[in-house]
Amino acid sequence: MLSEDRFLWMFNLALTGLLNAVGLRTAKRYQEAMDVIQHTLEEFFGLDIDVLNQVDDTSLLESMRQEGELDLERVAMAADLFREAGILYTTQNRPLEAQTNKVRALYFYLEIVLYSEGEIPEELCEKIEELYAALGIKQVSMETQLSLYYYFDRQGNYREAQTALNELLLNDQLQEEMIEEGLEFYERLLGKSNQELEAGGITRGEVEEGVRRLSRKIRT
Repeated sequence: MLSEDRFLWMFNLALTGLLNAVGLRTAKRYQEAMDVIQHTLEEFFGLDIDVLNQVDDTSLLESMRQEGELDLERVAMAADLFREAGILYTTQNRPLEAQTNKVRALYFYLEIVLYSEGEIPEELCEKIEELYAALGIKQVSMETQLSLYYYFDRQGNYREAQTALNELLLNDQLQEEMIEEGLEFYERLLGKSNQELEAGGITRGEVEEGVRRLSRKIRT
């Protein structure tokens, strides 16, 4: 468990490192920026960068709990650091490393959404949708696809919620659960006006077809 003083020291160190890295990237001093962001990540997690890159996302997330509760400020800072690393790897034409860091950042941002109530801050939405646009639905884990489904549904972006749902329906592990979830999703949308559906990027015909398609799956 981190003491308050230790947390503040670590948070300020991470924020300083992030801002320095962004400044160096803006000045096109990409390798220096990468050195700063990697060093900051090492200090933030207390792990060598090569070890950190081998830790799975879920275990890393679990390491950011305080007395059993997820420390959302810490998760947000970690996500910002990995997002910046992803941007820097992109500038260096290292697509695999860029994708790994962007996927991790997106996973962390979505976890913040899942653990938060009320309206999602605009800045957080922008980061999520920036990373989603860069990655696409097929480049992320099943857990992240599920989180994206809930996120887009919550935001009223029914087009992208449907995209995530369709991908999840292809997963044998989740198919039965997602058929029921998807049917509830489409039946709920039937109660919305055509204007609301249009604003969410979906037509009533698509919603009705979704109900028919998933109803057939339940019967078979």
